[in-house]
Amino acid sequence: MTSSRNDIPSLMQKWENQTAIPFLRKYVDPDIKSLPEVSDKLSLTENGRGNDEGADDLDFSQFLAQTTPIFPKYSFAGLLFELSSSEFECHFFVLSVIEALELLDITNIPILITVYFEQWQRHSPVLHPSLLDPNTISFPLLLSVILVGAFYSSDEQGVATARMLIPVAEEWVFSSRIFTKQRSSPRVTRKQNSLSFADNLSDLEALQAAFIMIKILLREGDTKKANEIRTTMFDQIIPAARALSLTHVKSPIKNFDILPLDDCKWRKLCLAETQIRLMCGIFNHEASFTVFNNTTPRLLVSELEFDMPCSVHVFDARNHQECSTFILAEARPNLPSPASLIELYLSDQWDDCETVIVPELTILHHFLIVLGLLQKWTMRNVLQDVLSFNRMQTALDRWKIGWDLCTGPLAPEDVERIGFVKHAAIELWYLARKTVDEAATTKS
Repeated sequence: MTSSRNDIPSLMQKWENQTAIPFLRKYVDPDIKSLPEVSDKLSLTENGRGNDEGADDLDFSQFLAQTTPIFPKYSFAGLLFELSSSEFECHFFVLSVIEALELLDITNIPILITVYFEQWQRHSPVLHPSLLDPNTISFPLLLSVILVGAFYSSDEQGVATARMLIPVAEEWVFSSRIFTKQRSSPRVTRKQNSLSFADNLSDLEALQAAFIMIKILLREGDTKKANEIRTTMFDQIIPAARALSLTHVKSPIKNFDILPLDDCKWRKLCLAETQIRLMCGIFNHEASFTVFNNTTPRLLVSELEFDMPCSVHVFDARNHQECSTFILAEARPNLPSPASLIELYLSDQWDDCETVIVPELTILHHFLIVLGLLQKWTMRNVLQDVLSFNRMQTALDRWKIGWDLCTGPLAPEDVERIGFVKHAAIELWYLARKTVDEAATTKS
């Protein structure tokens, strides 16, 4: 993407290319949905800039159209333009407005969203294409998706611009209502049904945006940022997930009365399965912190009472007819929750599980199970869990039998659709096996 200043409104040339993050937090509410709301919010302040000394007057009329929902030409430009005009003295960073305009241009955004789903979705399926409408989703979630798309694009300038936008995106994402409330009242757990569906959806999008942003920061950040993610950020993410009741999400896929699906039922199914996969992703990170950093878990296996995620084929279905076909073809039994299933692996009541449940488990299920087992083993002394070497070794043997049964018949194209867990699951098993065997040898 190349451009010259002549392509940008001349008014923009007056301002230095610097952005103040506090200004973003003050004037742009991360929970707003469309540009008219942004414009209304700005109009409530004096000259669109509040009472802060040193902020320059600016006519936003050419950037924020009152009648067009989101993404008129230079919609994001208006926001960045207002930011670049401020003269706050704290927390500045250099940002090229021209390059940001190109990355966030109306013609470029659909391309970056497509790249996100083509390149990243299989590794971290916390969104569903049918539910992602650029005209209605929150700005923080959209910006997170755009940044991932930019990092996976072939445009070097786009990648460089995305890196410059990371501090803005991070600050914006974690300024969403669900996180600010957690910070101000960390002991208060809000029940999901106490808010409207729209409010819950807005909070869910904020959590999705935060999870995607963490993936970006882990990729682009340093050791200090990784430590911040492990501590500060997950201290906010886990309570937010509980507040949204993601630990208990139930999927309508268990109810065969919903078949055949219509478009509305399909979207409800997609929403539930997206929430389940988001909760799986949050637990996977938290359990990994426990295993690899020896930290006390903030989210325990026993809390995972959500339904097991559906198969990749069902989740990736392009419409309700295709989804119905896959559900009927699979006819999977009602699987226990992750918490119950992991306990079954450690129990003596296994015979029925081996013949009824294990053959229906997917690669994602196996990944979740082995990571849960590894978390329980790592924290057995801290949590005073009576977990013997024999029980753990037996559970790992059972897991390996199921893994071989699951992965043996997979076609190469099916394996490719699964993402990184196809490698990570078996590697975690080897780690668990070696750790348990060495501990047993040392004790003997």
